[in-house]
Amino acid sequence: EAHEILQHPLRLIGRQHTRLEARSLPRAAGRATRTRPPWTSLQGTGGAAVTDPHPPANADMIRYWNEAAGPVWVAMQERLDAQLASLGAASLARAGLAPGDRVLDVGCGCGESTLALARTVGETGRVLAIDISAPMLARARARAEQAGLAGRIEWRCGDAQSEPMPESAFDCLYSRFGVMFFDDPPAAFANLRRALRSGG
Repeated sequence: EAHEILQHPLRLIGRQHTRLEARSLPRAAGRATRTRPPWTSLQGTGGAAVTDPHPPANADMIRYWNEAAGPVWVAMQERLDAQLASLGAASLARAGLAPGDRVLDVGCGCGESTLALARTVGETGRVLAIDISAPMLARARARAEQAGLAGRIEWRCGDAQSEPMPESAFDCLYSRFGVMFFDDPPAAFANLRRALRSGG
C-alpha cells in the first residue's frame, strides 16, 4: 500500500474514502447495522490513549490519517510533493494572493502548500494551517521552522468541517485536495464560509 500511495496517491486516497463510507452505511433490512468501536485519541495526558464513547464526526477518516496514511505521507513527503507540485503551483496562482493577505489552508498535510502560501503573503501576511493528521502537522511545523517562516503560520490539529473558526477573518480559503474528505460537505463549507470575509 505504501508503494501505491507513492505511485497513485489520489487514487488510493479516494478508494480508502469509499471504503470508510461503505463501512458507515447501515446494512440491508433484516441485518444488523455495524457498530463502530469507541473513538480512541492520543491527545490525552502524556500521550496516553483516551477512549471517547462519542466519537467526533469524520472519526474513521481522522483515525486513517493519523494511524495509516499520515505516517506514510511523512516518510514519502518529498517525492509526493514533487508529484503534486504543478497542481499546487496552478492553484496558488489562481488564488491571486497579495502581501498582507490572511489565508486559511484547509488540509495542509506536510506543509508544502502552507509554506508556499506563507512566502506569497509575506511578512505582513498570516496563514492558519489546519489538518486532522498530527504526524503530518509535526512535519509541516518542522519544515516551517527550517524555512524561517514559522512566524507567519499558526498550526491547528483539527477537523476543518467542524472546528470553530474566527468569523470573517480570512481573505482566502485554500486547499490542495483537503476538502474531498469531508464527512458532511454542506456543513463543512458553511463553517468555512463563515471564516471568509465578504468579497474574499
